[in-house]
Amino acid sequence: MATTASGYFEVQILSLTNNRGTLVDGRCCGGGGGGGKGGFPPCTTPCSTIFWLCLKEYQSNVTAIGSCSFGNVSSHALGPNTFTLTEPVTLQLHFTFRWTVSHYINLYI
Repeated sequence: MATTASGYFEVQILSLTNNRGTLVDGRCCGGGGGGGKGGFPPCTTPCSTIFWLCLKEYQSNVTAIGSCSFGNVSSHALGPNTFTLTEPVTLQLHFTFRWTVSHYINLYI
């Protein structure tokens, strides 16, 4: 007898605070500046925030490199550097595989 499974990984986004207006690597969203670090001026161009959800096998050292083995999904631009949504945005990944020991979800902003 074969077994099957299906379900969803789901993340709800309600708000975000990015006081420095920087990308994940510390650069300013609009280029230039240094986010107010290291003697550089603060960032002046607001970010356009997008979330990206990636489901992959377990990694002891998590990296953004490599494929999302079990799928990925991204949001539309949700807001600037800091925002609170009136209704949550849901990122949902449907799966149709048997559950293994562990999976890893990367959520990039």
